[in-house]
Amino acid sequence: RHAYGTLNALPDGWQVALDARADVIDPARVLQLWPEAVGTKTRDWLSENLISAKIKDADFALRIAPGARPRVYLGMDYEEGSARFLKNLPPVTQARGHASLDGTRLVVSLDEGVVEAGEGGAVKVERSAFIIPDITVKGGAPAVVRLNARGPVTAALWTLDQPPMAVMRRAGLPVTLGEGEAVASGTISFPLKRGSGGDVKFDVTADLLNLSTSRLIKGRTLKAAEMKVVASTNSVEISGPGSLDGVPFEGRWQQPIGAGAADSTLRGTAQITPRA
Repeated sequence: RHAYGTLNALPDGWQVALDARADVIDPARVLQLWPEAVGTKTRDWLSENLISAKIKDADFALRIAPGARPRVYLGMDYEEGSARFLKNLPPVTQARGHASLDGTRLVVSLDEGVVEAGEGGAVKVERSAFIIPDITVKGGAPAVVRLNARGPVTAALWTLDQPPMAVMRRAGLPVTLGEGEAVASGTISFPLKRGSGGDVKFDVTADLLNLSTSRLIKGRTLKAAEMKVVASTNSVEISGPGSLDGVPFEGRWQQPIGAGAADSTLRGTAQITPRA
């Protein structure tokens, strides 16, 4: 570990330039060094949700000039991490990536990690990020999760069904919809304040691969090489080609969600043959 800097007394105030670097450092020590006057609520949120990590190649810089807001930069790589991004979701474990605080923008990027779903197995997360565009916002800084994940259909749908998203229960569908693999991507946005569940917005798209289910349409077996699920704050939709008891079809099922939502709709085409 080493640090160096300059301190100048100018006619209108202090000018400070401080740089520091550590090859290895503990997360608790990083939070101790975090300036108390900078992004207090963001610092508290990280303290509560960053469970553990092995941090290396940490860089810190502080610039202070007369008449200007102090500017802080903090960058670090992490591995063997465990962190919670949403209150009701299990933490991401075995996490590896990079984190940086550049002025008022905080970004925690995730190269890879694992979420152990409460049902259906593990969801692998990669190329994802947690972002606070401006940590100085009063009343709960807005945060964004950019998500790319892959896992068994049940595990992926269980994750989407946790509060405050609750996609499947709002649509009246079970998380044990069928067998197959889900590849999902999307964004989740929410303010960093307590009791903000109703303020969560999300827009997630998932490809269901090699899907087989007898629960989507009662008494019928539906199979598809690939179907698409689009879930947002306002609706959930399942669409694509497949077969129903061996009869080929292509269709789209849509269900509005939320207070006062209308009934679901199903539109599609199928071959009318003796077999159908």
